[in-house]
Amino acid sequence: MTHKGWSPHSNRSLTIPFPLPVRASLLTNLLLLSGGAAILLAHPQNYALAGIAKQAPQKIITEVIYVNPNIGTDTVADNSQSAPYRTIAYAMQQASSGTAIQLASGSYTNKNGEIFPIVVKQGVILRGDASTKGQTINIIGGGYYISPTLSAQNVTVRAEKDSEISGVSITNPNTRGTALWIESSNPTVKNNTFSNSNREGVFLSGTANPKIEDNIFTKNLGNGISIAKMSAGEIRNNVIDNTGIGIVVSESASPAIAQNRILKNRQGVDVGGDATPLLRNNIIENNRENGVVATGNAGPNLGTKASPGQNRIRNNGQYDIYNVTRNNTIFAVGNDIDLKRISGRVDFVNTPATGS
Repeated sequence: MTHKGWSPHSNRSLTIPFPLPVRASLLTNLLLLSGGAAILLAHPQNYALAGIAKQAPQKIITEVIYVNPNIGTDTVADNSQSAPYRTIAYAMQQASSGTAIQLASGSYTNKNGEIFPIVVKQGVILRGDASTKGQTINIIGGGYYISPTLSAQNVTVRAEKDSEISGVSITNPNTRGTALWIESSNPTVKNNTFSNSNREGVFLSGTANPKIEDNIFTKNLGNGISIAKMSAGEIRNNVIDNTGIGIVVSESASPAIAQNRILKNRQGVDVGGDATPLLRNNIIENNRENGVVATGNAGPNLGTKASPGQNRIRNNGQYDIYNVTRNNTIFAVGNDIDLKRISGRVDFVNTPATGS
């Protein structure tokens, strides 16, 4: 199979997949290392759940702009719900920090005048219907964007500092298309659907530090979420299924990945380069190849004695944890993992791991 997702290998970084969360009631104490060999664990990282990004304060809305692709016009003098604009791009030109742009149901495409990529300006809220995760509010298309860290890209939406996107569906069907690009900014992305893009649902680059929570990622040909360069942030409570690789973490990225369901993808979590993601309380199951993969000099933290992982990583096609790093041991304390589906050096100190 040809993998269409962005690959860190193109930047001389390697990738590793990550596991999903497990319930604390399943945990017991046990010292066991893969292959039965005792391994001296070097340089354990002291991650704590307190290090996960704090809940952002609710934004104060100073103005609401209405957009409707079916009845709107971009020449209207006084915008209102009954006299909306037609395009998101035009509404963004009128918006400033504190503005909420409210989208009506419909398709937002270049056919009705959208110009891509749509840039969600600093402090602006782009919102549709959070209760349905934007199922009837579809932003479809893509345009040329020069990333200062990863060169030319094809992007549907780009989110700037302190912006928010909620309650919309975003798709980029273009070749190597990414639905949402986050470049060295800290948006909140919640209650959306990212589906059927030619490459990723969301790409983080530079020093991105977003909150990505309560979204659906499905049927993207490449990856659900790609996290590159020195990006961090919080990836929480998302469903990622039926895509290429659920989450790719590469280079020096260090996100917190918590409470996600990563299911039925080609591969679950792929970690490479020098990436050091923290994985807690995820469910990573039924991926066709591996659950969590680590390569290069990657150091995914799946749990320590001080902070058990509580991930459930099971029933993946090849291995549940596949460590092919050069010298690293993966810490995986306090998870629900089948010990017979492990390859490479993995430390399960105090982990209740049982065979199938």
